[in-house]
Amino acid sequence: MTLDRTIAPESVEIKPFKINRATTTQLANKIPLHYIRMGSQNLVKLDIVFNAGHYTETIKGQSFFTAKMLSEGTLHHSQKEIADKIAFYGANIDFFSGVDKITISLTCLEKHIYSLFPLILEIINESNFLEKNFANIKDIHLQQLKINVEKTSFVAAGLFKQHIFGTTHPYGYFITENDVVELELKDCLGFYKSYIKDNAFEIIVSGNANDTILKEIDKFFGHKKYKLAPAQSANKEIRIEQNSNELYLEKVEAVQSSLRIGKRMFTRKHPDYFKFTVLNEILGGYFGSRLMKTIREEKGLTYSIYSQIITHQHEGYFVIGADVKKELLTTAVDEIFAQIEILKNTEISSEELETVKNYMIGGYLNSVNTPFALADKFKTVHYNELDYSYYDNYITNIRKVSAKELQKLANKYLDTSSFVKVFVG
Repeated sequence: MTLDRTIAPESVEIKPFKINRATTTQLANKIPLHYIRMGSQNLVKLDIVFNAGHYTETIKGQSFFTAKMLSEGTLHHSQKEIADKIAFYGANIDFFSGVDKITISLTCLEKHIYSLFPLILEIINESNFLEKNFANIKDIHLQQLKINVEKTSFVAAGLFKQHIFGTTHPYGYFITENDVVELELKDCLGFYKSYIKDNAFEIIVSGNANDTILKEIDKFFGHKKYKLAPAQSANKEIRIEQNSNELYLEKVEAVQSSLRIGKRMFTRKHPDYFKFTVLNEILGGYFGSRLMKTIREEKGLTYSIYSQIITHQHEGYFVIGADVKKELLTTAVDEIFAQIEILKNTEISSEELETVKNYMIGGYLNSVNTPFALADKFKTVHYNELDYSYYDNYITNIRKVSAKELQKLANKYLDTSSFVKVFVG
C-alpha cells in the first residue's frame, strides 16, 4: 500500500483527562514522602527537596555555593570517593540550587538505590566544607562568570530581572565576580547548618517506587528527628533604585545587541494565568508565533525571538527576548511593539487561535508521558500551593479562552509604556 502524503492523517479532538497523581504519606518522623509509581523500567528517581533556595539567602551566593559544596566531600568520603561510588552503581546525582529550593536528585536502578541511601544521608548531615574545595569551586565559577559576562544575552537577562525586582531581591540579583570573591566559607557553612544539616526536607520518588523502596526510605530517612528550617517570607521587599524603565549598556566590541523587554507579572495562582499563557503563545511562545513570523521570517531582524511568562513561588514576570544587529535594534523594538498593538486592537482569528490551542494541548500531552515528568508536574502544583485540578482543567481552560478575552487581556497587561526595556550590546 502506497502512502499518499498529500492527505493529512485523520485527527481527533483531545478530551480532558486526569494525569497520574502523586501519593502523599509520611515517614515515621513526619517527613513528607510523595511518590509516583509508574513505568515499566526498574529505574527510580529520588528528589530530596530543602526549603533553601536563593529566596532564603542573607548573602548573595550562599545557596548556590552551598549546593555546590554538597558534592565536595563528607567527614567519611572525599569528592572523588563520592563520585566513584555513584559511578560504580551506574547512578547519577545532581545538586540543584533554584530560586526557591535546593534539591538533591538521585537517579538509579531500583536494585542499587538502597546502597546509596547511607551516602545521601551522609551528604545531608556530614558534609565537611573544606576551604580548599570551596576555593576551587569559587575559582571555577569565576572563570565561567568571566566568560558569561562577555555574552550580551547573559548580561541583559540579569539586568532585566534586576531592573524589575531590584538589586536586593532574591529574584532580582545575579551573582557578580565581586560577590564570589567576597563570599566566605563561613557564610556557606552557616547556610548549610541553618537550612540543610539536620533540617527537615521533603522526598519525592518517581518511577519504580515499589513497596520495598518506600520501606527502605522510611528505614534510612524516617527515624532521625529533623528541625524545621526558618520559614520563607512571602513578602520580600522589592526596591527599585532606577528612575527610568529603560537601560542601555554599551559593549563596543559586541556584534549584536541583546534585548529584554517586559514587566513583573503574577504567579500560576492568578485567575488570568491560563488565559495569559495562550496570549503569550500567540505573541512569541512557539516557532509559529507572531514575533517569529514577523521579526524573523518577514523582516529578517533576528535568528530567534521569544516571549515567556516566568513564574516562581512568590512572583512572576513576562519577558520578550532577542539578539539583533546593533543598527537594527530600534527597528526590532518598533516591530515588537507594533505586534503588541495589533493584539490589542484586532481580534485574533478563529483559525490562528485554534492552531495555538492545539499546539499547547499537544505540548501538554507530551509533557506528562513519563514518571519523572509527572514528578515535575507534582512539584509545580505542590510548591505553588495549587492542587491537581490545575491539570484536570488544563485542556478545558485552554479550550474555553476566546479571542475577545485575549484582546481584553492584551489591553490590560501589555501596556508598552509600563515595560522595562534593557538593551546590551
